[in-house]
Amino acid sequence: MANNPKITDLQEQKLAWEKQKKVARKNGMPTFGVGLSYAAISPRTDIDIAKNGQDMLMPMTRIRIPLYRNKYKAMLKEADYRMQGIQQELTDTKNSLAVDLVMASNQYRDAQRRVKLYSELLKQAQETLEILTISYMSAMEDYEEVLRMQQQLLKYRLELKHARSRQNVAVALLEKLMATGIE
Repeated sequence: MANNPKITDLQEQKLAWEKQKKVARKNGMPTFGVGLSYAAISPRTDIDIAKNGQDMLMPMTRIRIPLYRNKYKAMLKEADYRMQGIQQELTDTKNSLAVDLVMASNQYRDAQRRVKLYSELLKQAQETLEILTISYMSAMEDYEEVLRMQQQLLKYRLELKHARSRQNVAVALLEKLMATGIE
């Protein structure tokens, strides 16, 4: 589950809402600022006044007190609710992935069992076909029995191919769920 991109995405969303909550908390606090303002003033030639052309340096202070606290409380509640929603979605996703993983591994085991079964049946059918062919050559068996066994052999080959394809599909599903390659 650590490699799954959906879970990683949800965890990152949760972290983003935690940061948003921190920002909302800090925005609701009073702020204080101190600074200096500087202005270059050129001298005037049309009149003569005291301190003509002297640059200006002005100290400044700023105080911001948030009076409407409901806005910030609402932002905090929204962040909390979003994080709860993401946590529930994260839990649901993990449960869903666990169920999908169990189902995919069951499909793989079933396909593996079928591959083994049809491999054995195919081997037995080939041996039986050889015996029937020899019996037919010695005129002890009829041709229909040989044809029926050839059909059975083809059926087992087809089922073996289907079982291998189901096994490959199960492996691909497991790789998708694990977000890694399987050896």
